[in-house]
Amino acid sequence: MSKYEGWTISEAIENGLAAMHKGKADVKITVLTTGKKGFLGIGKKQAAVNIELNPEITKNQAQPTDSVQEKVPSEQENKPKEDSLDKKKKMEEKDIIIHQLGYYLADITEKMGIETSITVDQGARYVVYSFNTEQEGALIGKHGRILNALQVLAQNYLTQRNFNKLKLTLDVGEYRRNRQRTLERLAQNIAQDVIMRKETVHLDVMPSFERKIIHASLAHNKHVKTYSRGREPHRYVIIEPVD
Repeated sequence: MSKYEGWTISEAIENGLAAMHKGKADVKITVLTTGKKGFLGIGKKQAAVNIELNPEITKNQAQPTDSVQEKVPSEQENKPKEDSLDKKKKMEEKDIIIHQLGYYLADITEKMGIETSITVDQGARYVVYSFNTEQEGALIGKHGRILNALQVLAQNYLTQRNFNKLKLTLDVGEYRRNRQRTLERLAQNIAQDVIMRKETVHLDVMPSFERKIIHASLAHNKHVKTYSRGREPHRYVIIEPVD
């Protein structure tokens, strides 16, 4: 693992790739620091990244070639191997996209003037980017609007690269968990008002993942029904009484 620096994250990555004579697809990049602009040149710090070869590339380079003539497998014997290789290639591509999205987000927060580090938790069907910063309020925004906007950008990034089926979450501290609890309480309180007054309520505009929390919270309430209306990014939830 090697550390490279630059005045921006992009510059640090370019410096590392040039020194290693590799492309982005050949390496694994971890953002260490986003750098600091300072004031009038005072306190200015460079961004830093760690760059290492992808394990599979290192493994392939280390394997010697075998000059012994082998039996040519049949088409049926080849098919399982081809399917396995396609699946492996897709997983490697997903890992690359996830890391690229990580330093894409780091670059955005740097341009916002927010010093942060990002940790990534990923599984077969999900990926979570957690921002660690002392400027949580600036990154979250009022009612989570800035964080939600970043999540929309990140989701578009994945969609454009055909990974839109990944469940994506951007989080700062415990914001998402706390926000979920707030929305669940909101849904229950409004449902009670709807039942008592027998009046339909239109909630504020919400991103899709927050609307899902409202729907799920009231899914088993037989006295109300919920549905979304409007066009993105202006869709909202409607809660109405059941006759």
